[in-house]
Amino acid sequence: MSVQVAILASGSTGNCALIATEMTKLLIDAGLPRKTTEKALARIGIDATEITGIAVSHAHSDHCGGLVGLLGSYQMPVYMTAGTAHLLSDALRRTQAKPTICRANDEIVQIGDLSIYPVSVPHDCAEPVGFVVLAEGRRYGFVTDVGTMTDAMCEVFRDVDFLFLEANHDHDALMAGPYPLKLKGRVLENHLSNDQVGEFIESRLDGSVQDLVCGHISERNNDPYLVYAMAKRALARSGRTATRLTVVPPNSSSQVFVF
Repeated sequence: MSVQVAILASGSTGNCALIATEMTKLLIDAGLPRKTTEKALARIGIDATEITGIAVSHAHSDHCGGLVGLLGSYQMPVYMTAGTAHLLSDALRRTQAKPTICRANDEIVQIGDLSIYPVSVPHDCAEPVGFVVLAEGRRYGFVTDVGTMTDAMCEVFRDVDFLFLEANHDHDALMAGPYPLKLKGRVLENHLSNDQVGEFIESRLDGSVQDLVCGHISERNNDPYLVYAMAKRALARSGRTATRLTVVPPNSSSQVFVF
């Protein structure tokens, strides 16, 4: 049995990923409008009625803005931390959804034949998480919207088979750009820069990672070509030339990765 992974959208206007086996099809985040999600799934041959559930990383709208539409139409299970559920209580009440509460760094949640492990991340929201998904003997990591790669995070995400990793901004472009100083500070504190990603790749990423996918790239403060060059250099310096590198431009989708 194969496992399919696809980044359906990545960027400031909406984020959503899919990990699927023959039995289970899970969305990671729901930041797209319902119809946009349906079209993105249809492009890769999946009907929205096949979706088993949604795991929500945190309560910012670009990661959960489409949740009400999906839950209202399909009544699918949803998984999130208590902090996220509290912030989304009005939306959940409108759809009569009762989320399964996940404890970060503490438990594995079974969803069909997928095992989901939420990982606490530093971000300016209540109980935000990344996810490691275990499927068919492999580990798949999803981590965006983080201010830094903590030692605990590095340990969890370093040796996955597939890693979707935020590369949000170029530090110099951000500081020279038009954002107000307060907003620049928020970006620096809550999103990974190219330099931070490069350091993680070079010093912490394990050779077991088959596919490294960089995304959640800022339209104003970064460039996909800069991200690709940074990650390629870091992989070369670390000797991990066998790792396949993919960069998902802002508000774009990826290929379907098959394992």
